Amino acid sequence: MAAVPGYREDVGPRLRFFFRQAVSSMGRSPGLTFLAVGTIGMALAVLSVFAAIVQGISTVADELGQDVELSAYVARGAEYDMLRQADEIAQWPEVNDVRVLTSSLAMAEFRERLGPDAVILEGLPADVLPPSLEVKLNRQRWATEDVERIAKQLLARDEVEDVHFGQEDIQRLTTMLGVVRLAAAIVGLALVLATVLIVSNTIRLTVYARRDEIAIMGLVGATRWFIRAPFILEGALVGLLGGALATSIMLGLEEAIRTGLREALQFTYSSIGFDLVPVAWVGYLLAAGVVLGVLGSGFAVGRFLRV
Repeated sequence: MAAVPGYREDVGPRLRFFFRQAVSSMGRSPGLTFLAVGTIGMALAVLSVFAAIVQGISTVADELGQDVELSAYVARGAEYDMLRQADEIAQWPEVNDVRVLTSSLAMAEFRERLGPDAVILEGLPADVLPPSLEVKLNRQRWATEDVERIAKQLLARDEVEDVHFGQEDIQRLTTMLGVVRLAAAIVGLALVLATVLIVSNTIRLTVYARRDEIAIMGLVGATRWFIRAPFILEGALVGLLGGALATSIMLGLEEAIRTGLREALQFTYSSIGFDLVPVAWVGYLLAAGVVLGVLGSGFAVGRFLRV
């Protein structure tokens, strides 16, 4: 039986033959190759942006979930007993610290936060703000249900009229995180399908152009994988280039944002810590590009080749 060129038992020469075939195929269709590389690069860049947004919101949500402080507003007339109440609540295992905030102290802190705008408070009585017990919980990852349970325990005390812990803000942030994750999943799935389809069509055109050569290779005894391997490797190379393009896009975007922040905030001597593309993400982008390229080429070869 005649030997197929490059079809040897040695792995090294065989891999070199596959690589030459893949590179040659990419060189014969530079436009299609550029389209496939660009599609993979843009798709991965968009997915990376969504991932960065989701990660940022998740980080904020985690921080809000760890540093939890509840404001228990004390009924008028019960201020005299606030120290005892604070001591009792401080004994709870979930509580890290309790601070007594009288009406006058609350007004003073409010004026300080307002700064120059504190003039709007002129003429208001010093006790316009209700006294409160500021209950700070132990630093850990708190679920909303657990915080609500503690809030109900505080509200069950006779001297406490109302409890607030920023539940509206947490709920809005949680809802936003869910929406962003859903949008990222939908957009990601659409981009992955579109990318696989484009890469698949690119490889399919290459397969069609080499149909006579493939038929001859099958007649002289080439195995399925020997015929498929160059196309799979071509898809992997296209995906690798796409992943590199996505990394370049993200690094360029990161530098542009950092430069914009530096100019907007007029930072001259200090650098701004902004990491849109963590080091680990570079490897993930390259690997994801290879996976997309291999999926696209495998799909094309599997449908076109019937060997």
